[in-house]
Amino acid sequence: MSLLATVVQDLRLQANELDRNMVQMGEYGAFDFFMQQTNSPTSIVPEDVRQAAFNSMGKDVSIPVLDYNGGVTVTNSRTCTIPDNDNTSKLYKLVWTTLSTGFSIVPSAYSNNSIGLQRDMLRKYQNCARALLEKIDSLAVSALELNKTQVFNNPAYYDKTGNVINVPWLMRESILGDSGAMMRANKYGGQLHVIGNSGIDINVRQLAQSGVYNEKNKRLEFTDKILHYTNSIANESGKFGTGYVVEDGNCAILTRVDRDAARNAKSTGHEWGTVMLPWFDLVLGYHKTDTTGDQSATNGKGTADLTCSPKEYYGFSIDVCFVVAYNSAPTTIANPVMKFQIERPVSGVPSANPVFITNDATNPVKTKAV
Repeated sequence: MSLLATVVQDLRLQANELDRNMVQMGEYGAFDFFMQQTNSPTSIVPEDVRQAAFNSMGKDVSIPVLDYNGGVTVTNSRTCTIPDNDNTSKLYKLVWTTLSTGFSIVPSAYSNNSIGLQRDMLRKYQNCARALLEKIDSLAVSALELNKTQVFNNPAYYDKTGNVINVPWLMRESILGDSGAMMRANKYGGQLHVIGNSGIDINVRQLAQSGVYNEKNKRLEFTDKILHYTNSIANESGKFGTGYVVEDGNCAILTRVDRDAARNAKSTGHEWGTVMLPWFDLVLGYHKTDTTGDQSATNGKGTADLTCSPKEYYGFSIDVCFVVAYNSAPTTIANPVMKFQIERPVSGVPSANPVFITNDATNPVKTKAV
């Protein structure tokens, strides 16, 4: 956390790109998926809802919805009595998660340091952006997990445990193709997105090797899907890859900032506003303030003389809410999210196939006692 190691010395090799991997960004496919869905023409949250949510700090936000009506009957006779078939309305309350981070700088600390103020500030911006992206991406995965379907009208030849499709290793090349039919059986026959981890990436790459000029064209298994990869999906024990299949137009992300940031407030020694951090496609609220005091311990000997110096603070915050299409009866009505897991290969050997003995009582395997 200190800049002591980079205090100017007699000999210094300037290599501004040598430490580029120390702020390595990951893949945030779950967040990217929710962002695409939010801005899509088929978004479940139109622009007026997004704007109202953005300006809602200090208020509860609810969206009116209608429950599933399973009581509609169809008869085979005409009568003068027409049923009411009334709908039931509800208010869907948005649940917000607040995320906050920031950093500080001591401007005078850079005058004897080979790391300049601008470079250090840029890296701190990057660090904050990375941390926020990782947190938001994990929240996006949690939203998919929470809303995975509990209903499988046709799970095909797959077993399921805890509302998750279990894919045997030998069926790994079929699940992406089969997922379309399984989603269609659940009445979700639109464009499908797959949000998966590196195991799913490996699976897709292996399928891609069997293209149009092979005996079997395996590319057909995934080319009708939009693929998103993320580092935020962890495999459970014994699993090789994990992913979610989601129909287009069923997810969105809503955001808001604090009221002082929204109105660009100013006070003695304080400033609020909104900003979009580099590598970050969301508007954040920021709070800048400063103080004066003993900063001599900032970088050890390099700042020992800064016993009365200014220090600047930069804070960033945002409220996020991940929305999946409303379902009033998730135990009986399928959700547009299906989770699947690919089992690891037999004994950890990818080329090994399990051996099944199919002999029954009418065709026993002859054995001899020893």
